[in-house]
Amino acid sequence: MVLIGLGIFRYFTMTDDAVGFGLSLLGFIIANKYLLYIEKKAGVSGKKVRVKAIISSVVLAGSSYLFFM
Repeated sequence: MVLIGLGIFRYFTMTDDAVGFGLSLLGFIIANKYLLYIEKKAGVSGKKVRVKAIISSVVLAGSSYLFFM
């Protein structure tokens, strides 16, 4: 998910399309929520899911700031 997020940031940094960026970010968030839902349904503990989500968010935010700002 982090690589997909970085790809989205890179593409829209190059094209300067604000509407497309917003829609793709919304799609990324929905896909991430669905992945978390599937993991919970599969029986993965809630603590592991939350830790993974927090780590993914921090890595995506840090790497996007590092690479594209």
